Amino acid sequence: MTEVRKGQAPPTLERAEFHERFMQSYHDPAFKAESQALGRIEVIAWEAYQEGRKAPVTRKAGPGYADPTTTFPSNGSRPRSASTPRRPPGQARDFARTAGRGSPRNDGTCPGEISKRTVCCNSPAPCLKRSRSNATCST
Repeated sequence: MTEVRKGQAPPTLERAEFHERFMQSYHDPAFKAESQALGRIEVIAWEAYQEGRKAPVTRKAGPGYADPTTTFPSNGSRPRSASTPRRPPGQARDFARTAGRGSPRNDGTCPGEISKRTVCCNSPAPCLKRSRSNATCST
């Protein structure tokens, strides 16, 4: 059984460090005229950070999903539709792309992320070895 590793997340930022990081993007003197507006936006961003509001706007999965009532973050991406191309039956998944993602996510930003990454990176190994010899893999 896989042991879930926890504690990989960096510590929560203090307010002063949050301010420094937030303002790094607005170092250009052209933003000086909007410093009060940036201050108000920073307060909103700080509150969202403290409350962990990573996906405040969501949408229902809808028809075509196993559970249409599941909610997903609504980040501007299009929902899957009937016109979305699907993988032809029998075609292997592209595990190399999954295993090769250098995601900065961790158990602090996405619960269970460490164990999921371990599974995703370890499970395609046999398939990748076989793919070098042009063999197919059904896992």
